[in-house]
Amino acid sequence: MFIDKEAGLMRRVRFSQDGLRSTRGALAEVGVAGHLDHYGARWPTRSHERLLCPLPLPVHNWRLAGPDVNRGFGTAEIDGAAFSGRALASAGRPTASDQSRR
Repeated sequence: MFIDKEAGLMRRVRFSQDGLRSTRGALAEVGVAGHLDHYGARWPTRSHERLLCPLPLPVHNWRLAGPDVNRGFGTAEIDGAAFSGRALASAGRPTASDQSRR
């Protein structure tokens, strides 16, 4: 794990994938960047996973569109195979007022 001492953030983590027979011996690494403060937590907005062993190659790139934090959904709106009601809308980027809420 690589920790940025100045920012106090994890920037990269390396891990083995020995849990499944098909991935035994694989070694991967995930790097994160572009952090934002939202509801009292710091969230990375970009992640990049790459396989190091047995073959060095890129695996996944993720981008955080917007964190869902306490949007007031009822259990029925998020339970089951599909979201309904207010949970159907995308999260979107947080606003300045969202970032100040703790």
